[in-house]
Amino acid sequence: MAMASNVSGGSGSSAQSRGGPQVLCYHNEIAPLREVKHSCINQGREFYGCEYWPVRIRFVTFCHCLIYQRSCGFFKWAEEVNEVRDLQLMLLEENTIFKLEHDKYLLDEKVKKLKQKKTKLVDQVEELSIENTETKIFIDAIRADRKWAFALIVSWVFFAIMLLLAD
Repeated sequence: MAMASNVSGGSGSSAQSRGGPQVLCYHNEIAPLREVKHSCINQGREFYGCEYWPVRIRFVTFCHCLIYQRSCGFFKWAEEVNEVRDLQLMLLEENTIFKLEHDKYLLDEKVKKLKQKKTKLVDQVEELSIENTETKIFIDAIRADRKWAFALIVSWVFFAIMLLLAD
């Protein structure tokens, strides 16, 4: 792993690390929050600038060489970043609301389909209940017919036995 030490040139500004938003420069690295120090109309005003501004020299130990990193030119006043963050949050909220409304619509459609399916299933259960009742009535009728048939057979056997005994 490379060990690097950073040396920055004078900039007329100072870098600060505070709990504010993390802003990335065009190198895709965190741009530090800085404050204008030199005497001008913007003195004391905060801005985000490239990590390598104005120039950053790194000494890489594994190759024993100096690397000059140039600034990517990223610059943003701190209040602009906050305005952008506010707009991003509003957009995120709108997207979240839209997504939630869309999810609600999809869920409502599912509920509608499930209600239709439930209605069909209830109708099928009623039909099966009617068929079941008809089947029970049919089975009871068959049992009654069997009882009558058994009684008839028993009476014929009894009649036959009586005829044989009478002779």
